Order: sequence, then structure tokens, then C-alpha cells
Amino acid sequence: MARTSRDTNGVLEPRLRLGGVVARGAAYGVGAAICVIVAALVLRDHDTRVDLLEAAPFWDC
Repeated sequence: MARTSRDTNGVLEPRLRLGGVVARGAAYGVGAAICVIVAALVLRDHDTRVDLLEAAPFWDC
């Protein structure tokens, strides 16, 4: 079970660990790099590249 703590109202909240935050940030960075590489090397149409790069930030919603 994940480590949690209680706030002032007694609500359970997950604790942020440096390793988990760094790993998640690295994973998002790798995903963004892959998106840029695909856009730069594979897609030839300028409008298609722009559409892909505009959509990339919304993938984790």
C-alpha cells in the first residue's frame, strides 16, 4: 500500500517522494522528446506537425 499522511482535516493524502517525482518527470520528458522526434523526422506536412505538437501537452489529461 502506498504511504499516506493525514492533513489537518483528517483526509488521507499521498506523500510525494523525490524518486517518484523525478521518475514521473523523466517519463514525461522522454514522451515529449519522442513526440518532437516523430514530428521532425516522420511528418512532412507542416500543418500535421503543428497539430501533433499542439496536441502533445493534452495527452496526460
